[in-house]
Amino acid sequence: MLNKRERAAFSVTRMINAMGTGALRGTFEGEVAKDLATRAGNPFDENRVTLPLDLLATRDMTSAGTSGSNYLVPSDIQPAADILRAVSVTARAGATVLPNLKGDTQIPRVTAASTANWLTTEATAATQSQATIGQISMTPKTVSAFVKLTRLLQLQSDVEGLVRRELLATIGEALDLAALNGPGTSGQPTGLLNTAGIQTQSGTSLGWAGIAAMQRLAAVARAEPTAWVSAPAVRELLQKREVATGSGMVWTDNRMAGAPAITSTSVPAATLITGDWSNLVLGIWGSGVNIEVDPFSGFTTGIIGVRCLLTADVGLVHPAAFVVATSIT
Repeated sequence: MLNKRERAAFSVTRMINAMGTGALRGTFEGEVAKDLATRAGNPFDENRVTLPLDLLATRDMTSAGTSGSNYLVPSDIQPAADILRAVSVTARAGATVLPNLKGDTQIPRVTAASTANWLTTEATAATQSQATIGQISMTPKTVSAFVKLTRLLQLQSDVEGLVRRELLATIGEALDLAALNGPGTSGQPTGLLNTAGIQTQSGTSLGWAGIAAMQRLAAVARAEPTAWVSAPAVRELLQKREVATGSGMVWTDNRMAGAPAITSTSVPAATLITGDWSNLVLGIWGSGVNIEVDPFSGFTTGIIGVRCLLTADVGLVHPAAFVVATSIT
């Protein structure tokens, strides 16, 4: 593991630039990448490196410099869940993040609860009740994203945070799209909206009564909503719609019905989702993000292509914990 000083010295932009010129081996970043590969039991390839999410985490800005954001300082080590919360709406809503998976993963779940019985007398025998146990299966699926960076950008030391944020945002968006609406075909995970067993609420003229009904449906399934996640236009609509005449708007100060309310373009149009988001599991295989550089196709323009590969899957422990309203008007 890298200490705080070593993390401060590590530069993603310098690593990408070295990969683009074939000079990664022998650099500090190259030695770090080599050590990470060795720890994972993989051969080191200086044209394809794998970095943990915490090495891509954006550093905090200081007040130094004329603009107040010229220099970047290292942040403390953070787990994958904390890092993803900055770039993934599902992670921010409270999804469970399982990093460093290796083989196929099965997560046990209770599909039917056991029941309790009151005893009539001291001599009354307890009635046996067995909970029904099932499981969700998660298998590795790989998503690829392509980011273009100019060589000049890489040479600018004060854009390190920008590059880190861009790479993480690309990963976060890919995870959100899969977690929310993955079709379960063509190598993609099955997302929340395509999972059997989720509950639905009419989106026609959605107002406070519909919001309360969604809360009730989740509560009946023994789940309390931890967050509301919607398409941008849904937020706009609910920010203009009153709870009751003169009593405030349904969506106020990024909260709704006592829970955080978040919007994302990863949510399909006219859609609102709520539920206990800890039941949504984001599984990540390997140590993190695989980064490959293509310095040739953009040779005449000085642009380097960076391909990010992430192996992940999505699972719902308790689908009925989620309620979805669609075609909202």
